[in-house]
Amino acid sequence: MAARLRHTGIVPGQTSLWWLPWVVGLSAFAVWMALSAWRRGEHARAARRFGWAIAPWAAWLLGLFTLGWRVGDAFGDWGQRFVFNPAAWLGFIAGGVAVVLLWAGYRFGGDAEGDETESPRKRRRAVESGSGSGSDEFADIEAILKKRGIT
Repeated sequence: MAARLRHTGIVPGQTSLWWLPWVVGLSAFAVWMALSAWRRGEHARAARRFGWAIAPWAAWLLGLFTLGWRVGDAFGDWGQRFVFNPAAWLGFIAGGVAVVLLWAGYRFGGDAEGDETESPRKRRRAVESGSGSGSDEFADIEAILKKRGIT
């Protein structure tokens, strides 16, 4: 009897047939909603709901329920190991510092390549004052507006 109680490595939530009642239930609910919409004359809404009735079957046949279970299980295992792991906390701190430095570099610095170019504020002032490279870009537009009598 003890041999029958031995763990075989199959977790109940990861077997394909375990999901079948959920698929049938979700599909039946969507079909019921689709039929009620059809009776009210809302045929487009009924077609959408029939589509939702088929979606659980597609997900089950593709194994997406099992995949989602495994991803959730792996995330839970990772979180469980993470809580008391100082190296993981240092990794989160290092990641946070990296994100802050990247944000600050993009926000207050030049372009992404690291060239020391003009800041966006200086370029905006040059365009607004009509000097620098900004005035060349708008010369054609200004000529068209003057031609039409719009200044």
